[in-house]
Amino acid sequence: MKEPNVILGDALQGGAANSTGRLVKALIEQGVPIERWHFSKSPQKNPEHYRSLDDRGKRPIFERVLKNLSRSWADHFRRKRHANKLKKILLDNPVSLINLRNVHDCGLDHGSLGMVLSKIPIVWTLHDCWPVKPYAFTWMTHGRREFAVSDRPGGAERRRKFFKDCPHTVLVSPSKWLAIEAGKNIKKPIRIEVIPNGITTKDFVAAPKLAAKAKEELDPDRIWIAFSATWANSRKGVDLLPAAFQQLNLNGLGLICWGGKPPLDKFPSNLPIKYIGHLRDPRRITSLYSAADLFLCPSRADNLPNTVLEAMACGTPVIGSRVGGIPDMVRPNKTGWLHESDDADALARAINKALAEKNRWSVYRETARKVAVKEYDIGLCAKNYRNLYEELTPNG
Repeated sequence: MKEPNVILGDALQGGAANSTGRLVKALIEQGVPIERWHFSKSPQKNPEHYRSLDDRGKRPIFERVLKNLSRSWADHFRRKRHANKLKKILLDNPVSLINLRNVHDCGLDHGSLGMVLSKIPIVWTLHDCWPVKPYAFTWMTHGRREFAVSDRPGGAERRRKFFKDCPHTVLVSPSKWLAIEAGKNIKKPIRIEVIPNGITTKDFVAAPKLAAKAKEELDPDRIWIAFSATWANSRKGVDLLPAAFQQLNLNGLGLICWGGKPPLDKFPSNLPIKYIGHLRDPRRITSLYSAADLFLCPSRADNLPNTVLEAMACGTPVIGSRVGGIPDMVRPNKTGWLHESDDADALARAINKALAEKNRWSVYRETARKVAVKEYDIGLCAKNYRNLYEELTPNG
C-alpha cells in the first residue's frame, strides 16, 4: 500500500484552515492518499482523514505553570515536545511526503522542522511570509508599522539552516506576490511554484439577487455592501470602513457584516447595518454573498483571501486593496475595483466609482464567476498539488 502524503499544520479555523480542508477533500476525491495532521484536539468527533498528534488539546500542566512565569521558556518546551512527538510518529508511520501549512500555529519552528524532516520530500505552502521572513505579515496602520507573528531571537539562522539541510523543499505560494517575496528572501536557490488556493465553486453559486435579499430580510431597494473577515483587526482594514462610509452618500445604501465584529458604533447612525456574527454554514454564507451587491476587502496586508474568491464565485464584484494577492483576483474593469491600502479616502473613492458603474455590474458579476470557476476551482488546485506530489515521490 502506498504510504500517505501528509498535510501538517494549520489552525482549525480561519482562511488557511478552510483552504486546507477543501484541498484535503478534493485530493481524496482524486484518489490521492492523504492525511491531515495537527497538534491539537479535533473539534469534531473522529473527523475523516484527520489525525491529532496531541490528543490533550492543551499544554501539559508543567508548561501551563511555566507559561505564567516565562512564555518564551514554555514555548521552548512546547517546540521540543512537538518535535519529539513528530519524530516518533514518523518512525512508526512512514509517509511519502509532508506538505507544511501554517506550522507556526503548531509550536514548531525551522530548527525543529529541519531536524525531523531532512530526509522527507517537503512541500511548504506559504499562507503568509513567516517561512521566509521574521514575521507573518507587516503593514502600516495610519503611519505606524505593525507585525503579525514576529520571530523569536535566532530566527534568521534557523531559517538559513533549514533551507541548507532541506534543499529538496518546494515552496508553494497561493499568490504571485508571495512567490516574489519568497524569492527575494531566500539566499539559497529553492524551487517556488504558484498554486492558488481553491474553493468549491459548485457550492458557492449565486442565488437570484432579489430572492437572496428576501431570504436575508434585506430591503430589496437598497444597495447592500458586504464585509467579512474571521478576525476583524487592523490588518484586515476594518477600522477604515467607518471613515470611508462617512464620505459616502448613504441614501439607498446598507452594510452586511459577518465574522469578526467591526466597530459598529463608529459608522454613521443613518447607515442600516446587519451584523450576523461568526458563520460556518457555507449555504448561509453563499446566501449572504448572493444578497450583497458589492463586497469589500480593504486589507492592509493579505495573501489570497478566501472571502474574495467566495464572493467572486457567487458573482459579487469586489472592491479590494492593492496589496498581496488581492490584485491577482480583483481585476479593474473585469471583476472589481482596486484602491490603495491604509487609506479610507481611497476606499471611499473606490466605492463611489463602483456605485457610478452600476449599469455594468451584470458584466462584472458574469466575469467574476467565470474567473473563479476557470482559475480558482478546488479541483484545479488539487490537480496541481497531486501532480507536484507525484513528481516529488516518483517511487512512492
